[in-house]
Amino acid sequence: MNKNHVPALDGLRGIACLVIFMGHFKNRPGVPPLIINGFSQYWSAVDLFFVISGFVIFLSLNRLRERTAGFKAFFKSYFVSRAFRILPVYILLILSYYYIPFHNRLVNSELFISSIPTYVYLFFGQSWYMAFHHKQGAAYLISSWSLCAEVFLYILSFFIVYFVPGKRLVKALITVAVISYLARLYIAVTRDGLDLIAANLLPFCRMDGFMLGGIVATLYANDGLSWINRRVLDAALLLFSCVFVVLTLKDHYVFGRFSILFSYAFYSVFYAAIIVKLTRGDFVILSMGPLKCMGTISYFVYLFHLPIISGISHIHCSVLLNFLLSLCAVVSLGTISWFAMERPLIRRGKSIVSPARDPDPESIGEFRPST
Repeated sequence: MNKNHVPALDGLRGIACLVIFMGHFKNRPGVPPLIINGFSQYWSAVDLFFVISGFVIFLSLNRLRERTAGFKAFFKSYFVSRAFRILPVYILLILSYYYIPFHNRLVNSELFISSIPTYVYLFFGQSWYMAFHHKQGAAYLISSWSLCAEVFLYILSFFIVYFVPGKRLVKALITVAVISYLARLYIAVTRDGLDLIAANLLPFCRMDGFMLGGIVATLYANDGLSWINRRVLDAALLLFSCVFVVLTLKDHYVFGRFSILFSYAFYSVFYAAIIVKLTRGDFVILSMGPLKCMGTISYFVYLFHLPIISGISHIHCSVLLNFLLSLCAVVSLGTISWFAMERPLIRRGKSIVSPARDPDPESIGEFRPST
């Protein structure tokens, strides 16, 4: 099996993207209660993005570390490729945020109301600012909070892989995951009210999901997952699925104390187990068709779906037609973005740092941030 290629990751990412899309669309008037209740835990798809990201990033870093000599070359290869991956769409989001209010009166102005200074968004500091200042960012840019965690991961994972010996890497990742959970636990136990939001938004409080993905990636690259019995894994996934259903029925709030103490960690373990399943070649359907396409364009869809849903909500039509129009719009624009901007720039970034040796980022299901 090709250790650099897990085709089903794109389909899994596509599912996460659709769940988040549905979770935000269900807030529109007229959506049936069954849909509202069924997607009560839609926010857990962010944890799925985090686990997938941890898996892909650490798999990429370990491969790059083996092929690159010296700190400077390793640093350049990694961060140049990361910049070409996340910055173009993010810059497009920021530019549209400042351009649209002055040229389109039909857009809901509430989307653009923010108490966060402009410069904070330029340095991926919005989640830090919201957590420490208890101020809400613009709804138009709200999905970008997870990019703060991604950038934090990029820096942390780089130093972990470079300085920690390969034989101790799994132990290091477990240590970081435990510290992250304990930090979240401390905030949940000792703080009340708005301070609970910090447990969700602060990047170092959300590293456990990334680290679990990294642990799976490290074990997978070194044939360390072969000892897991397939029947035991299937039984665990069945149990996790039952717990997921219970949490959905209970409808625990994303910023609630229970979610912070249990749900975040549970979802991370659940989704890490699913990725273990995918590494064995199961769920081939995720590597083809619409889900794979959605996974491919998921970065754009994730960042832009909320303003698109809000903009199309001004069209007076049935809920179903409104949903179809929103979905078609975001998929169409995401496809254009991928082929016209994202894919060419990703390849350009790779050609700058390693034109001949490093495989195309799509070969391992390149991460399109969440979050």
